[in-house]
Amino acid sequence: MTEPIWQKVTGFSCSGSLTMNKVSSFFIKKLNEDMKQGKQTAFTIISKLDNPDAIGSERIIIKDAVFDKLILANWSSAKTLGEEQINFTFSDWDLLDIAE
Repeated sequence: MTEPIWQKVTGFSCSGSLTMNKVSSFFIKKLNEDMKQGKQTAFTIISKLDNPDAIGSERIIIKDAVFDKLILANWSSAKTLGEEQINFTFSDWDLLDIAE
């Protein structure tokens, strides 16, 4: 039997990153004017993990996600898939569906 570890949480930070394939100008359209005016745009992200070999799926909602950067152009080769990795911070989350 292992001894319990007693620790006290005194704070935490919420951050993550998304890796997405660039197929539209969605982020540029959403962030363009706000960023130019020094305003912050917050997003809601719903994450779904659904593995057919697992017991079930899970969905988590991430609230008030703020992206750290906006990629205006990526001049990589036209034959490569336009992939963007964007870091973000957020303020809260909720569990929507959790595998039991």
